[in-house]
Amino acid sequence: MRTNLSGRIRNTSLPENHALLPLFEAIVNSIHSIEEIGNDFSSSYIIISVIRSEQTALPLEEDTEKQNKTQIIGFKVIDNGTGFNDHNLQSFETLDSDNKREKGCRGVGRLLWLKAFDDIKVRSIYEADKELKGREFSFDTVEGIKELRNFQDDCAKRETIVELKGVKKTIKLMFLEPYNLLQKHY
Repeated sequence: MRTNLSGRIRNTSLPENHALLPLFEAIVNSIHSIEEIGNDFSSSYIIISVIRSEQTALPLEEDTEKQNKTQIIGFKVIDNGTGFNDHNLQSFETLDSDNKREKGCRGVGRLLWLKAFDDIKVRSIYEADKELKGREFSFDTVEGIKELRNFQDDCAKRETIVELKGVKKTIKLMFLEPYNLLQKHY
């Protein structure tokens, strides 16, 4: 059986009232990755960053509400869990994976990333054979994983960075309400 990735994404639902679900999926992946390490969470972390557009005006207006109106253009989720080791990469490449079924996962979270964002990048430093290794790739609707690069330099600590940028124009309107809420508070 073959799968058409762009067709699968087109048929994946992202309801208007769940516009931030792609971000939540990335966060849940981080939580599961940390759980895979073990029971001591004292040194574990998940960092969620909001990526904003460049400032286009000088902050000369008295109304500070107007001064800080740069647009949210994406998110970055960083964790120090297991990362994209061979097993997790294989699961990531498998649509509807059963890998984390016992945790309630359906193996479709990354499809929501593709449904919502044009520019997706992953950089992961993981442990394999008692040494740190790294891999990075971009992810799109045409090729899936592309530009996969394995590396061993600059592998100081276990860490995965998922960057979701470039909100797709077709769903930008449904992102407005939750993004506006985020912009007010962050």
